[in-house]
Amino acid sequence: MIKSSIITSIINDVFEKYKNEFEINNYIELVPRLNTINMFLATVDLFMPKFVIYDKHILLRENVEEVKGIEEVGEGKYCHDNARKSGLIKPHLGYSDSVNFEQLNNLFSIGDFLGYNQEDNFSDLMVNDDVLATMLSSVLAFFWDFKLKDSYPNRKFKVEVFEDGVQSEDLISLTFWQVNNIYDSKLVSHKIDKILNDEITEWYRYFHMFGDFHTSVDLYSSYESIFSVAYLLFPEIISYDNCILLKSNIEKYEKIKSKNERFEFQYIKTGKLEIKSKLNENKKTIEQFNNLINISKYFSYKRYVGKIEDEGYNDIRLIEKVIEILKYFWKVRLKDLFPDKNFKVEMLDSPFDQEGLCVTFWEDIE
Repeated sequence: MIKSSIITSIINDVFEKYKNEFEINNYIELVPRLNTINMFLATVDLFMPKFVIYDKHILLRENVEEVKGIEEVGEGKYCHDNARKSGLIKPHLGYSDSVNFEQLNNLFSIGDFLGYNQEDNFSDLMVNDDVLATMLSSVLAFFWDFKLKDSYPNRKFKVEVFEDGVQSEDLISLTFWQVNNIYDSKLVSHKIDKILNDEITEWYRYFHMFGDFHTSVDLYSSYESIFSVAYLLFPEIISYDNCILLKSNIEKYEKIKSKNERFEFQYIKTGKLEIKSKLNENKKTIEQFNNLINISKYFSYKRYVGKIEDEGYNDIRLIEKVIEILKYFWKVRLKDLFPDKNFKVEMLDSPFDQEGLCVTFWEDIE
């Protein structure tokens, strides 16, 4: 059983520490203000990266797949027509043993991540903040460890953060390696891999003019946007008035004029909980209604990545992908928090007074 509360604890610490910069307390509302639908999918891929097998080793695919033909065509731009994966696996071979081989090829540098474009950040102070980098490394370590264990339950892995890098790079770095020497040649396709399939990821090869998700996140995301996605995947869910509810959906907020020029309004918690309900509603209906997120409308707030419009918020395929991802993670979260209860996590088409595809959950007591 995973300890998914690690994520909410880290995210709450982040928002508490930087609440003056964020100027918004409704974490679920924060996601679409900082992420387009495609950047949400890219961040999920960062959390749940794909692996390849090389000589019986499990390696991070983005690190060892060769991208050919990338040529510079202008300041900060690359020719997307030539940026394609060749399909060849070319790991770094400067290693001393099998452990070091995996450490080196699975290395992800947190210290210089998100350094290309930080114009969407609320505060320049956050760009090189070591505390945020450490928190991000903890979040990624949690997700990577979760996916490795979920994909390869018979193998044992160590996911570790190195404050000075694996090879003294003087940067906070994350990597993983196997510790029980049980090898096989079977590559497992995780459910999230199937959701984030090549048909969907082709958008990035065109839109961002690079061959991988992680470069997209590095170029256009920020610490707070990544943390907000992590919170949405593992949200705070509480038992309140005999119901199991998304905490952010029932917390009362006061909507006031924002001091931050990027947002028209900000939301301040009042400290009260309020269930939205009508007379004669049963437990199932109350939970369905209060745990609802309209994904068809959710990503319509932020429509640009850099200066390019992201029209994905209208793409029914991407909306369904987001819902499938949330269904997967919410089921994991609910099972972790309430192991003795059964839940339904479903996509609903225009329920209640909503228009479009929504995701929600409720306790299955039948």
